[in-house]
Amino acid sequence: MSSKAVTRDRRLFGAVVFVTTRKTHAVASARKTPKKAVSAKSGAKRESKLRPLEGPLPSSERDASQMPQNEELRRTQIELEAARDRYAALYDLSPAGHLTLDTSGTIVEANLRAATVLGVNRKELIGQSFGHFVVRDDQGTLHRHCQEVLKTGTRQSCEVQLQEKAGASCCVHLESVAAHEEMGRMTYWRTAMLDITDRKRAEQGQARLVEDLSRSQQHFQALFNWIPSAVGISTLAEGRFIDVNEGFSRLTGYMREELIGRTTLELGLWADPSERAIVLREMQEQGYLHNREGRLRAKSGEIRSLMVSLHSIQLGSTPCLIYLGHDITERKRAEEALRESESRFRIMADTAPTLIRMSGFDQLCIYFNQVWLDYTGRTMEQELGSGWTDGVHPEDFDRCRKTYAEAFDRREPFQMEYRLRKADGQYGWVFDKGVPRHFPSGEFAGYIGTCIDI
Repeated sequence: MSSKAVTRDRRLFGAVVFVTTRKTHAVASARKTPKKAVSAKSGAKRESKLRPLEGPLPSSERDASQMPQNEELRRTQIELEAARDRYAALYDLSPAGHLTLDTSGTIVEANLRAATVLGVNRKELIGQSFGHFVVRDDQGTLHRHCQEVLKTGTRQSCEVQLQEKAGASCCVHLESVAAHEEMGRMTYWRTAMLDITDRKRAEQGQARLVEDLSRSQQHFQALFNWIPSAVGISTLAEGRFIDVNEGFSRLTGYMREELIGRTTLELGLWADPSERAIVLREMQEQGYLHNREGRLRAKSGEIRSLMVSLHSIQLGSTPCLIYLGHDITERKRAEEALRESESRFRIMADTAPTLIRMSGFDQLCIYFNQVWLDYTGRTMEQELGSGWTDGVHPEDFDRCRKTYAEAFDRREPFQMEYRLRKADGQYGWVFDKGVPRHFPSGEFAGYIGTCIDI
């Protein structure tokens, strides 16, 4: 109901009281007012005209004079009853539950919403203690609330949880005020009961979310700080550092305090500054980078090789990058040394006067020198794997294969003689001597064999 309707109903009620009071005063005044004496000079004729007024009015005239007032009172009563009905509807259909309770907390009046919230038929509510519907843990809260309402006479509020019942809510907010009776005594109090179950569940869910987020942040921070690899977070636009871990400081040679708030370009961390634009373009295209090789200039000026993975994140409203870097400088140096060693070996093998082949740990050949290829007249692709055995004379093949396999199984040196087809199609006798080879770790890697034409 709007405030205008409420104001109108209050005015109607006041009008009824005013009209009734005025009528009562008018009748009483008419009966008490003395009749004025008639002047002797007015004459007998005048006196004869006034004399009928001394007696009561005829009933027809009296009824006629009272009809407008009765009609006005009747209309006012009808409007007052309509206003009362509207208030009753508003009371019952209110989204809040309304209860009237005595000083002991017994329910003496309730609206429909209160019955719905408490999960009990409206008639069954009357005469029951409101505390009966509140969980044991909140009984003290309700008792103190009731005492404060009756003691102070001012509005009080609290939150209590209700007993679990079919169709009943779980948690309600109470807004209560004492009802003043005659002589200023407070014998009743009224409370508005608002169902806040959904809000409480949302608050609990949010609290759990905050707790989970806090726990997740703690886990992330622990991982961020203790992971041995270099981890850093910087802004996407400028590359300005927001946070780095100890591994990042070890890699770059900069203390954390020297890095935070400065950009990668200001610190000169890019071995090639133009590489940053390429990385950003790749990030825009893919959204992330995984195991991308790059080079970094440390504080000492040393160039270090890195394997870096990057991913975009959002910190508040700021787009950022988080990156994980592994120092692969030593591995790159070892790979370079191995390539150089292999290059020297191939140069030596290709210039040696003997036929050389190399096999892996699975007995399949992985390398033949140029002298072997020139001798057989075949390509590297044709000889790799077990292709070289196509050139062994059929009468020597089984014996050759048996010697070769047994030596592999025992990881022992071997030697044998067999006929091998040459580039001109003729067979030449060769003496083949093989020895096991091993990785630097000592693990078996295969065989290396040398052959000479005998």
